[in-house]
Amino acid sequence: MNRRLAAAGICVSIGCAALGSPKFAFVDLGLGAQVGGIFHVNDLGDFAGAVNGLNNAFFRADVGGYYWFVNDPAATTFGLNNNRFAILNNLSSGVSRVFDLGQLQLQTFTYGRPRLLNNLNQAVVFTSDPKLLDLGGNNFGTYDIDLFLSTKLNPTYADRVARNNLNSFGEVVAVSQSGSAPGYIYSPGGRSTIPWDQISSASGSTLSSGFVNDWHVAAGLCVKGSGASKTRTAWYLKDGLLTQIAGGAIDVCGIDNTGTVFGADGYELLNTFTPQSAWMFDTVGGKRNLQDEVVMPNDGYNRTITNVEAVSSGGTVAVRYSFNSQYATSGLLFPIEKTAHVVGHLQSEDFGSNWSQFLVSVMVYRDGQFVAWRVPRASAGGEFSWYEPLEGNLQFLVSTKHSLKKAVPPIAVSNMGHYDFSVNLIGGDIDRDNSVSVFDYLILSDAFDSTSTDTNWLIKMGNGYYPRDADLDFDGAVTIFDYLIINKNFDMFGD
Repeated sequence: MNRRLAAAGICVSIGCAALGSPKFAFVDLGLGAQVGGIFHVNDLGDFAGAVNGLNNAFFRADVGGYYWFVNDPAATTFGLNNNRFAILNNLSSGVSRVFDLGQLQLQTFTYGRPRLLNNLNQAVVFTSDPKLLDLGGNNFGTYDIDLFLSTKLNPTYADRVARNNLNSFGEVVAVSQSGSAPGYIYSPGGRSTIPWDQISSASGSTLSSGFVNDWHVAAGLCVKGSGASKTRTAWYLKDGLLTQIAGGAIDVCGIDNTGTVFGADGYELLNTFTPQSAWMFDTVGGKRNLQDEVVMPNDGYNRTITNVEAVSSGGTVAVRYSFNSQYATSGLLFPIEKTAHVVGHLQSEDFGSNWSQFLVSVMVYRDGQFVAWRVPRASAGGEFSWYEPLEGNLQFLVSTKHSLKKAVPPIAVSNMGHYDFSVNLIGGDIDRDNSVSVFDYLILSDAFDSTSTDTNWLIKMGNGYYPRDADLDFDGAVTIFDYLIINKNFDMFGD
């Protein structure tokens, strides 16, 4: 153990995952119910999705709780890769753009209409015929003209959510417009057949989704019929063998480079599929509930994963989940071996009672730069924890209700490490300006003698704050004890 860290109340240990241990760690985005859905995710945890009703919102994993919006409501994001490039296509105007999320630069793509993007910065681009072009317009081959006619791939059609991907060999699973096969695996210069005859229920069906990884392992969904007679067939293709993934009302949502497939079970009503329970599948463990493979925060809140929204090649998974049965939002799953476990302990002379479900703000800095925002929730004893996907020399700036921000000494964080620290918080900051001042005193004065049984406890006062905000010791009343906290910490500033 590093002695300097131990002296600061920080413990460090490095370990490895045991057999049968969970595969993923859940990471809260810190955006709450703002996230309406995630369309694409990369290995870093960047994502493109809908935030606050904006469909072309981009979140970068290493710059804190911020997102960027490409102001073109009619555009659709058709890809986001590990190099932090995204492609967008306006289906109405035909204008295509490349968004460099790393440099935060937006430029017009003039070489045609791109639909899918791989990690080599190559895209399927529709001109007079479909080609594999990089973002500079260099041609890496031409696809079969049948791909141009695919209503599930051609961006002249108004299907806004991509249901396939492009691997590093330029391969894509797409609908066939010629012949009776539901679809083919297309690559520059040709197409290869999928042995649909190995699954009887696939005959006469239509490809609904299709994904192929960099090891040429593919998976997807075929649909046949409608209404009560509709059948949904989930399939997995490896080394020429086509296997059916068990399930009735089922969907397939992605595949990673280990060959793990992700999807959801649900129910069909009036030709609309509603996901209820997410799953993962591989040839070793078969199909199993994804929730059982995830380490969730130990904070007393209930998170139920209902759907998989996007999968990166390296196994970062965007999921939809129900939070405490109150609202639905999106979060990320990282392979647990790509995260570190961080545990904090809250202490305070100003509040020593039940910390249960206090929201803890953790601002993460790397080498002095703000890179992420985590929002774990505390247990009754003040313990909070999260799984951190960022590595490096990290420093945590911790605060919670009414406390000044407190910096934890820098920690060298690496994957599979365990880090434990304590933080002593100072109370009295009602107006959240990271200081205890006369402004906090004035708010408390306006709320003095208020209690949680008063009808105006949750009604804003003329100063813009609720009486509840001045309850610094959280006993349900604004009293002399709250004033004593401000008096003791007056003129103090946070880190």
